[in-house]
Amino acid sequence: MSLSANRLAALAAVPLALLAGCDSEPRDAPEARAGAVKTIGGNAVVEIDYGNAAEPTAAPMAWTTRIDGTSAAALYGASDKDIALAVRCDARGGTLVILRPGPGNAIRIDSGGGGQTYAGRNADGRAEARIPLGDPLLDRIAAPGARVTVSAGGDAVEAPGGHAIRRVLDACRGPQAPVPTGATFAGSTPCPDCEAVDVTLTFAAEPGPGRYRLTQAYRGGGSSTTDGLATVTDATGRVLRLQPDAADAQVLYIEQIGADEWAFRTGDNKPSEPLRGYPLSRQP
Repeated sequence: MSLSANRLAALAAVPLALLAGCDSEPRDAPEARAGAVKTIGGNAVVEIDYGNAAEPTAAPMAWTTRIDGTSAAALYGASDKDIALAVRCDARGGTLVILRPGPGNAIRIDSGGGGQTYAGRNADGRAEARIPLGDPLLDRIAAPGARVTVSAGGDAVEAPGGHAIRRVLDACRGPQAPVPTGATFAGSTPCPDCEAVDVTLTFAAEPGPGRYRLTQAYRGGGSSTTDGLATVTDATGRVLRLQPDAADAQVLYIEQIGADEWAFRTGDNKPSEPLRGYPLSRQP
């Protein structure tokens, strides 16, 4: 458990904004050869998937990506009017939004022999679900050569994973350099039903950049330890999203307020002057 929901709720609200729908994007006509990859309009890329057919007889399904900082999206379909699958970045919410036409309120994603169902919503016959940027499934479907099957209410589409999803995912996660790998920060935070909470936050050098461990010791008894993935959520690199490995643990946000000091933000990623009064300082 991390800054327990009841305790943190005394200082911050935890709303999540809903992401707007996915707009269609124009694309050029794809090249008529298997495995073609065509660059259009600056950062836009079209990736063509012909499946097992040597020569396409109909409009091929293709990925089109648009990348502009953390504003990133990838659309998969036969044309800009026939989108079978969309992936969009919600950098503010720290999620990748998956959209798929279908009747369901949840989206099922399968890849590499494993999969997971994500609860969501349905608007105008299109299901959408939000997946935390630290979810291991995202790296699996973004791996080279990956195949992914996405269904909404049993209506499934199979698509190539890999490059297109990786571009959106990397853009959404932002640069990783600001994560202070190998450093430990410590301090105390307020507690509504105890004297205070002593907090230690360590960014591990192994097994990879961005891994963290958060330990909280409640004065008066009790403690908790949470492991997870820290990712940059803003263009300045000064705000980190702490995504716990445990699905039922609370996501936290922390911002750099000095050369060697970080402070927690509210549950909906807003700066908080009260929380800035309880900084975590770098330890020797």
